[in-house]
Amino acid sequence: METLLMLPYNKEDLDSISDLVSQNESFVALVEGDLYAIDQYHLPSVLSNFTAILDRNIYTRILAVFRGQEIGIHAINDHRWAAAVMAFCQIADITFQYASSLQEYASIKGGEAAVADLRSFHKADNCDPSAWLDFAVGRTSTLDVSSVQDLEEPENIPSPADFERPIYEFRVNYIFALKIVTLSFQNAAPERLMVNFLDWMEDEFVMGAGATHFANLLFSPARMKGMLKKRSLRDVQNIAWDFATLQNWRRCALAGAEKSEPVILITRDKVLKYMTQRLVASDFDEFKALLTAPWQSVPTKGEQVFRRSRSTKR
Repeated sequence: METLLMLPYNKEDLDSISDLVSQNESFVALVEGDLYAIDQYHLPSVLSNFTAILDRNIYTRILAVFRGQEIGIHAINDHRWAAAVMAFCQIADITFQYASSLQEYASIKGGEAAVADLRSFHKADNCDPSAWLDFAVGRTSTLDVSSVQDLEEPENIPSPADFERPIYEFRVNYIFALKIVTLSFQNAAPERLMVNFLDWMEDEFVMGAGATHFANLLFSPARMKGMLKKRSLRDVQNIAWDFATLQNWRRCALAGAEKSEPVILITRDKVLKYMTQRLVASDFDEFKALLTAPWQSVPTKGEQVFRRSRSTKR
């Protein structure tokens, strides 16, 4: 028997926010199928309890819209897209996990600011989906927040110190990021820099999947625009938080896969998506293809990097 699904929203509006979200290919998850078909989330399925992890940029834009901050004409499309993400997730019944975004914010602005963000995002997440939808499709220039005027505070709010406390994922990945930036200053062949990084991970630290794919892209001919713009400590911190986000997503996504409860990473950052899509390989051939792809214009150098990644010096 065919299942009928009735959602209390205009079909054109649902198609519009699905299109806005899918145009940026902003969802990454360990599941097959169309992640942007909003109605599919309500149909009977072995998959349930979808969760989303937001990168900090999306989180910030959602809060800017909710707080009614002035948004310049050059940024309005980005904020309407963020509103579409919020509307999509609310209508699809996707819950948010945003601790890492708050921890990153606390590292820059302090724990009190992170707690204030948590309170605001709690309200934003409970705002009427229709208000987000109206803003996303351009019917309104500000968000109607009347539905959450009397909303109670979230329970068990962490203390500012909890958000300021350095987390393991950041501390480990900060070391990876420092090493990558240090290597970028060396005057050596690109493939040699990558091999040196693999040597260092094996001999002096630990192996890191996200760091490996980032460094492999950075040192390869396929390096993306904007990677390591200034090679500053701020760059190091940004890279480390990206690695921490990846590590958090991978851990949650693998655990969710065992329970058929998918975890989606939502980001438009091209480098972050690049790394995320390469964290899990189904077999040896796929792993090799992922590692050598950035070197396809110089395949012998890609083979050199791959051979080193598969060998051991012990």
